[in-house]
Amino acid sequence: MLTSRLAAFAVLYAFFDLAPSFLTYDVSHRLTSGDILNFFMPLAVLPPLWLVLVPLWADAPADRRRMAMTLIFVATIFIADGHGMNLAANAVARQLRGHEGTGAWILDYFFDEDMGHLLAHGGLLLATYGLLLVADSARAQPADWRSLAAAPLFGFAYFCDGVEGQTVFLLLPGAAIGALWAAAAARHQGAGVLRHSVRSFLLLAYATALILFAVWGIWHRGFPEFSALGWI
Repeated sequence: MLTSRLAAFAVLYAFFDLAPSFLTYDVSHRLTSGDILNFFMPLAVLPPLWLVLVPLWADAPADRRRMAMTLIFVATIFIADGHGMNLAANAVARQLRGHEGTGAWILDYFFDEDMGHLLAHGGLLLATYGLLLVADSARAQPADWRSLAAAPLFGFAYFCDGVEGQTVFLLLPGAAIGALWAAAAARHQGAGVLRHSVRSFLLLAYATALILFAVWGIWHRGFPEFSALGWI
């Protein structure tokens, strides 16, 4: 049950995070089909995130439950708020093409590229930390092919968020800290990392993202956005 929920969370997050960029059909007044799909992203992604928490809940001490609940509650607000901000600002930005540098464009850019991305991606990182926190004291539930197969997909979406959202400064060190946390917890408990599905899922996802960040950074001598290179 836990591994299937992890896989569902990863697949849904990657789909709703990546697919809208390629759905550019103009529905009305530069509102695209991707915008319409993207609207449903929090509704599709946040419930599986909370459902992952449920099987871990009974075995965790009360203090860990409170801390994890606080982190994931804050993460939920950040993801929903940042996503909505970014979605709306993206659509408005299409109406402001040719007006770069104006006050309206500068304000829209702030809500799109700065505040929106920072909230959404910071919330995502907090959510993974919340899962790690409660997983540290929960009964081990071994990983299986579903969570292990979905983890690199989530790591790829995480990497894309950092590059296209220009939040590498947050997500790269965040992934390094998370990976070290998961590995250290497994060593402290004297169990292999694959003995715990949440820990193995996040460690593999973080590792995937870190490898991709390293390759991208070395290849381009920095972290240019995909859109700046004409990829999307």
